[in-house]
Amino acid sequence: MPVQKAQTRMTKVDRKKDHSLVKLTFLYEELVGLASGGESLDAVLEAASRSMRQGVAYVDPDGVVLSAHSDRDDFVEKVRFLPLNELKRLYTAIPLHEAGDRTGHLILQHGGAESERHMAALRLAVRVYWNIRDAGSRKLRIYAEKFLKKLPDRTVPEELEDDFRAMKVDFSAGIQVIVGAFVETSEDAFRGEHRRFFERLDARLRNVSRNYISRLSNQKGRNYVAVISPPRSTDLRSLTKNLVEICTHEAARHYGEAVPGVALAVGAPRENPLDIQACCREAQKTLQISLRRGASRLVVAWDELGSFKLISHIASLEEATAFCRRTLKSIALPGFGDDELLETLVQLDRNNWNLREVSRKMFYHHNTIKNRYARIQEIVGEDLSDAETRFHISLAIRILQCLPEERNERGDHA
Repeated sequence: MPVQKAQTRMTKVDRKKDHSLVKLTFLYEELVGLASGGESLDAVLEAASRSMRQGVAYVDPDGVVLSAHSDRDDFVEKVRFLPLNELKRLYTAIPLHEAGDRTGHLILQHGGAESERHMAALRLAVRVYWNIRDAGSRKLRIYAEKFLKKLPDRTVPEELEDDFRAMKVDFSAGIQVIVGAFVETSEDAFRGEHRRFFERLDARLRNVSRNYISRLSNQKGRNYVAVISPPRSTDLRSLTKNLVEICTHEAARHYGEAVPGVALAVGAPRENPLDIQACCREAQKTLQISLRRGASRLVVAWDELGSFKLISHIASLEEATAFCRRTLKSIALPGFGDDELLETLVQLDRNNWNLREVSRKMFYHHNTIKNRYARIQEIVGEDLSDAETRFHISLAIRILQCLPEERNERGDHA
């Protein structure tokens, strides 16, 4: 009798092993079949998550979450938001060697011996996927780079739609544009910490949206451009807030207490992806205005500009330029006056014409500011204590700060 019981137990164990082996064989065939058939990495990981009954994600060597699947939304959200080191602490992270010395990671929601056996099939499938996809992905990156270079000049909607299809991106849920500039534009700064910051920011932004393209260079004023669509968990109305939070958080992690040599601007979201140019122009205007105003915040959104949004629409008109010259006289003209006077006038406007506060913020003696105040009043030819005069000067300064680059050679001081 004991022998029969032992044989029965062994039979059950053998059956369990056979079932596990069949399941593992099926997993190999399913996942590798999907990868070799040209299916997306997302499809491969979705099938793996379903078969393994747990959350599965892939983080590439740059920290970008290329895909994440689970029945539980909290796993997907954490994977897309948390850095890799934190994911390694919370979940099982299996390194996956890619080309050269680059190593990606497969993230499992639960570990264990069975998961390790299943992971072998998933690792093979991912390798097959990259071998097939690698040649095409390089072409797509080159195409995206060309697309962003031509973006300001694109005017034909059909060409934009063709570009979207060629890059295999779907912006049907809407688009938003981020532009950035290196305030320090030296080549060394570009190659160093600022480039690393933008690359890490790219990884974070890719984590919240599959449809995302970006360009990084060191051409003055056109350093960084990113086009992003809403992630699954949000919509266009909350996208701006999310992008500002992500950019600010990543800058705080990267720079700490140091004053960063970069600036970022976020355009208003657009429901129609063919409005991408308008969104890009708004982001560029926001960056230009915030830099000229000397904004203390690293990240500024178009919707936060207030009256500057309205002023920017009229700033390029000849009448607006004439108003600046008529109001500020030689202070607003290149080649005349003194840059110190324009800087002092801007500070007077910002600090409610309080001379002592301006002297404190500009680190000048009070008498120096008084002398500049008198010189400004002499040049302008108006009583600076008059409320109407101050209003006109304030408006002229804001127009000056909104003028396009080619129309304002002294905008850096405004």
